[in-house]
Amino acid sequence: MSFPFPRTPCPPQAGRAMRPFPSGNQRLAVYLAVSLTGILLAGAFLKSEAAAEDEGRKSALALLQRCLSAQAAMHRASFQVTADIVVTHPSSDVSRMKFQTRVLRDEDRMSITGTEENPDAKQRKLIRTFRFVGTPDLWVGVSWRPTATGPSQKTGGSFSKEQTSRRRMFANAECAGRLDTWLDRVRPIEQATRLLLTADGLRVRGEESIEGTACKVIEGHTKYGTITVWLAESKGWLPLKASHELKPTDTLVMRAADGEVEKPMGEVVTHRDKELGGDVTFTRMTSILDKVVVERIGEAFVPTAGRFTLTEYLSDGTRWVREETCRRSDINLAPKVPKDAFEVQLPDDSRMNNLDDRSGVEYVWRDGNVVLGYDDFSGTALGRWKSRLWLRVIMLGCGGVLLVSAVWLLRRNRKGVAINP
Repeated sequence: MSFPFPRTPCPPQAGRAMRPFPSGNQRLAVYLAVSLTGILLAGAFLKSEAAAEDEGRKSALALLQRCLSAQAAMHRASFQVTADIVVTHPSSDVSRMKFQTRVLRDEDRMSITGTEENPDAKQRKLIRTFRFVGTPDLWVGVSWRPTATGPSQKTGGSFSKEQTSRRRMFANAECAGRLDTWLDRVRPIEQATRLLLTADGLRVRGEESIEGTACKVIEGHTKYGTITVWLAESKGWLPLKASHELKPTDTLVMRAADGEVEKPMGEVVTHRDKELGGDVTFTRMTSILDKVVVERIGEAFVPTAGRFTLTEYLSDGTRWVREETCRRSDINLAPKVPKDAFEVQLPDDSRMNNLDDRSGVEYVWRDGNVVLGYDDFSGTALGRWKSRLWLRVIMLGCGGVLLVSAVWLLRRNRKGVAINP
């Protein structure tokens, strides 16, 4: 670009001397001052962010504690449960189950007695009558299959001394445990509201309305996935909705193709699409509790109905869906607990299946407890196996004698034919 007149420097203003250009040291000092100011401002910002996050966590913890206090109303209660379960398989086949139970809970002890039916049958076919009892030390399950003349007499059952089996009772549909936000694909099996207490990034995400009821939305991240609950102040801070979502990198606990596993969900192999052609892995998994009904009983709020939906997204593009619709009724929050409420009545020497041990060691029911079923007075867990060793030896010996005799007779007959053609 050209100018029609020559450019000349502007003369200094009268009475003011020109400022010399800053030296190198001066420029360095200005740079350091500006940098230090930026660092201080960034530190102040981060500190305010951390303070806000800490404040948000404290608010979330306070609301969760109120929720857990309200949920404790069901820790000592008796009630009836009706549960309808619909399972949609990857092949699009649908199976249904219906449970009707009577539940008694006394803190960490629980007794469930009820029936399982097949509602798809023309006359609602009874599948079994059962009773589960769980205490801090033992879980016992007994069931009776129907016959033409009524329920068959059960002469044995199953038991487990592992914490997992005992705590799974609280999450089962038979006691409508999902209404209390119990999750069974975490370890230990626990309520979602309690797992959030130690979650990373715990915060109050905001406020939302669930069917016209205002709720505080609390969210947190655990090794088992992201958990979100919607707590309603007008319902005693009980959850009107809860969700649990797992990504492929989140830890999943479940019984899969290779037994019970606990590893990243994307590495777990399942037989869910067995009828479609083999093993697959999971790409995503969600469980949602919604349609929750909360009623006031005395001074307490209690969840009396709701729907729980578990959806497993498989690597072949199919899905496995389990939907549980549960209803509680005849609720008593101050039940009388009989002395024998958590005892199991079985004939002595009834065989018991040990769910914790697959070695084949036999156990029996005796004097109201599970004991080793050995009968050789050896006092060892393998006593019953050893006591039968003589029978195996005799059977093997007889088989060997018969085999040798057959070979001898066959050879003798051949020689006779060769001599007398």
